Amino acid sequence: MHFQQQNGPYALDPNCNSSELREIIVQGISDSPSDSKHRINAAIARNLDGSFGIVCAECAFSYLAHTIQYCHHTRNNITCLVFRDG
Repeated sequence: MHFQQQNGPYALDPNCNSSELREIIVQGISDSPSDSKHRINAAIARNLDGSFGIVCAECAFSYLAHTIQYCHHTRNNITCLVFRDG
């Protein structure tokens, strides 16, 4: 598996290729998908440039995105996917 590099190396993890996004998601996931989404969005706005899509749910979901930077993480039975738009 090969991931394009942008602003440094991305880990070869099929669920997450950005340590920055992983840390934001880990810190941002709360007890509700809606609150998690807003917390993650606020942290991205403070710390990263660019536009990101954010999906959070209490259940399994399927999503297809063509992106170079992404992270998918589950905590407290909430799963969030964050990906760079464009």
